[in-house]
Amino acid sequence: MVASPPTTQTVTFLFTDIEGSTRLWEEHPDSMGPAVARHDTILRQTVEQFGGVVFKSLGDSIYAAFESPVSAVAAALEAQRALAAEEWPTVDPLRVRMAVHSGECEKRGDDYFGRPLNRTARLLAIGHGGQVLVSDCIRETTVDGLPEGAQLVPLGDHRLRDLTMPERVYGLVHPSLPSIFPPLRSAGRNDVPNNLPGATTTFVGREKEIVLVESALAKTRFLTLTGSGGCGKTRLALQVAAEVSEEYADGVWFVELARVSSSDLVPQAVADALGVGEAAGEDLASALAWFVRERRLLLILDNCEHLLDACGQLTDRLLRAAAGLKILATSREALGIAGEMVLRVPSLSLPTEEPGLTAEELLRYEAPRLFVERAVFHRPDFAVSDANATALAALCRRLDGIPLAIELAAARVRALSIEQIDARLDDRFRLLTGGSRAALPRQQTLRALVDWSHSLLTDVERTALRRLGVFNGGWSLEAAEAVLPGGTLSDWEVLDLLTSLVDKSLVQVDEQAGETRYRLLETVRQYALEKLLGEEDSAPTRQAHLAFFLRLAEEAALHLVGPEQGKWFPILIREHDNLRAALDWSGGEERLRLCGALYWFWHVRKFNGEGLRRIAEALDDPTSEEPSPALAKVLLGAGTLAYWLEDGRQEGFFLRGLEVCRAIGDRNIEGRILGNLGAMSVELRAFDQARTYLQQALEIHRALNLPARMAHQYCTLGFLEREQGNVDEARRNLTMALERSRDAGHRYLEAYTLMATGTVAVSFGQDDAPELLQAALRLAETNDIGPVAAASYAWLAEYNRLAGRLEEANRLVDQALKVAPDRDRILYEVYLILVRLRISEGDLAGAGQALAMLLGRAQRQAVAVDGLEAAAVLFAKQGLPKPAAVSLGAAKAFREEYAMPLHEVYVEQLSQVEDDLRRALDEPERFFQRGASMTPSEAVQYARVCQI
Repeated sequence: MVASPPTTQTVTFLFTDIEGSTRLWEEHPDSMGPAVARHDTILRQTVEQFGGVVFKSLGDSIYAAFESPVSAVAAALEAQRALAAEEWPTVDPLRVRMAVHSGECEKRGDDYFGRPLNRTARLLAIGHGGQVLVSDCIRETTVDGLPEGAQLVPLGDHRLRDLTMPERVYGLVHPSLPSIFPPLRSAGRNDVPNNLPGATTTFVGREKEIVLVESALAKTRFLTLTGSGGCGKTRLALQVAAEVSEEYADGVWFVELARVSSSDLVPQAVADALGVGEAAGEDLASALAWFVRERRLLLILDNCEHLLDACGQLTDRLLRAAAGLKILATSREALGIAGEMVLRVPSLSLPTEEPGLTAEELLRYEAPRLFVERAVFHRPDFAVSDANATALAALCRRLDGIPLAIELAAARVRALSIEQIDARLDDRFRLLTGGSRAALPRQQTLRALVDWSHSLLTDVERTALRRLGVFNGGWSLEAAEAVLPGGTLSDWEVLDLLTSLVDKSLVQVDEQAGETRYRLLETVRQYALEKLLGEEDSAPTRQAHLAFFLRLAEEAALHLVGPEQGKWFPILIREHDNLRAALDWSGGEERLRLCGALYWFWHVRKFNGEGLRRIAEALDDPTSEEPSPALAKVLLGAGTLAYWLEDGRQEGFFLRGLEVCRAIGDRNIEGRILGNLGAMSVELRAFDQARTYLQQALEIHRALNLPARMAHQYCTLGFLEREQGNVDEARRNLTMALERSRDAGHRYLEAYTLMATGTVAVSFGQDDAPELLQAALRLAETNDIGPVAAASYAWLAEYNRLAGRLEEANRLVDQALKVAPDRDRILYEVYLILVRLRISEGDLAGAGQALAMLLGRAQRQAVAVDGLEAAAVLFAKQGLPKPAAVSLGAAKAFREEYAMPLHEVYVEQLSQVEDDLRRALDEPERFFQRGASMTPSEAVQYARVCQI
């Protein structure tokens, strides 16, 4: 059985425990068992009565969860009343303390995880038996919904075992319950000796990291938190220290090393924090070792990266001297001593790029939550809404979820909108300034932070970091080996350099599909690229980058059609940003070659518009005039992308491409262009010309033994024969296409051919239609082929409509609309089927709305004959016989002119409509002839006017 994935939600918790239970068990061992059982029954029944659920019980503690804070408070009140009224078998009645708090947490199975649970437990710990304590957030959400007679009385601000500011605590009182209790047992700052700096802002997120760090500290005596500058290592360390402080009787001590400039001063900084002085004849390190020898304490060494050797030596000495000592360090690089455990601190969690993100969905992620918390501090009326949620998500992604960068950006809401901040991020080093004056100088601006990291590098590391700035979106080890040497670094040094930069938290490491990938956070990448452009000749580095990715793209292009496409498409997807960067600084023949290698990737992955713009830029280069294999392939790509974009320039690109191919003798590209011209001619209903082009293409590709190319031509011939009503020839050609596409291992073509065969089967009433379309759909969804998926859903809907299964047809057409790309020829087909479905349902208003969408797309179709037929049927149903007759007359004329007989499944309905119109009109032929005299575009425009 597969476990349910974790879900994040806001939950209200009610925690309870019995005051003095240990003493009661010792004094009344026989009666406590029945008493606790009765206690559990009362609490469970009360929780269930108010809609809660007991998700855990430990000893005499009950943990319950509620969707509503009001219900949780009401349950606590009722439980205390029931407990007070109970006749207990013990000498003393059971006195139960309770706490109510709410917050966002993670649900895994039947359990909950997150800081709100810890907070509730700490609130419970300061209460007394018979008392109900609630947090300030509960008061805010229940003030108007308390049970009758109940009140929440303020009990003052109390510091729980946490780093954040004191919590305002309230007591729930009611006339039927005791209301006088001793002072709360709040944990004063002096309960555990410490010098932890008080937090001036709330701590946001990091629930998982807190659990990981606490767990690691329980297993090791020396833990180092590493991560990039500004990722929140210090704040996380301080938060964890506060969480675990009660475990260290001799205190929790914080040592800030960022301002320590010399290794010799590290022992002094630690001694200052611990209050240790030098003794005569003894160095400070020895004095520190003697001081910690018998103590149980936690020492936090913060910002060790510029003092690694000194910190490592002192840590090793102190840990050897004191068994009760634990050390938590923060550094951009591990200290590298025996016994060290290292945890990397990630950036804050980020939303993915999803359209229509709501504010509620956005605030499930840590980075946006931090932005909002800090923005409100700078502008109290700031609020996130559905309107700006997508912009804020994009802003946080561009800042890589780095807490410091987010806090600096949030400060700008005083003068800028989220969209304006995002627009200015390209110059982020100027925008993100003005941090807290109390912060370290390097934390007051983003540039100072990265400058600090850069200054700690060796010369060779600085050179490597600058050159890594040319990569966009990460890189592989092979790419680094190709780009980094640059005439000064040997290949064997590259891995060592990457490892060193990873250790210093400047380069990030990811595992993607079993491959190790490296990347720079965007802030570091911009800094590195700026340094590259400003401090050395960037041309050799850029040229090395271009050469590597040109080789990669040309190798991939050989496999994008065939059995290895499943391997190579993901590679190009991963490197897409690098390929874009390479195009930016390419020119001449290299740019033509790169565009030619990428055009099919652009098409399949739906980057048609971007690809055509890139190709147009390459063709504008004067050096592209001379016929060459690269130019021939680029013109093929330009025509293909323009065809799918319905750009209008496709024929010109293809015809120029034919000239180039014939001039240089490139038969392969010539055949592909002929095949595309054949497909265009089918769409224009120039069937004889289409056959000529397609047969020529087939001859070339058969001679070259290219099964995938042959599959293209057979598939297009199948469509041609379908349009002309030749069902047997259509199926024969499509069967040949399916065989050749499978021979080639071309899943895109296989899915497309299955879909095309399915449309023939539907149109001619053949029984294997659903089997074919479902097979096409499975393949399309597995391989993310949106147009084929949309068409398959639509034609499955049509099959079900014709069979009278209208509910299933509705479901399928809805799916088609969801996955259909915004492309006229695809949406035309979907809306056509939707019009027919609405007519079958008798929903003429819905059919009219769908027809408006259909006719809008039909204006850009060469001959929208089936759209005109759908309009005729609807007009007739609406009692508009004249427009119906004109539209039907136009459709019949076009079918005759282009030799496109009506498909069998539609003959009966249209014949009936024609008969009805002849009976309804005095001069039906006049209206039929009026339609027959129109051009295709005139007929569509007429139908649009009548429909309106």
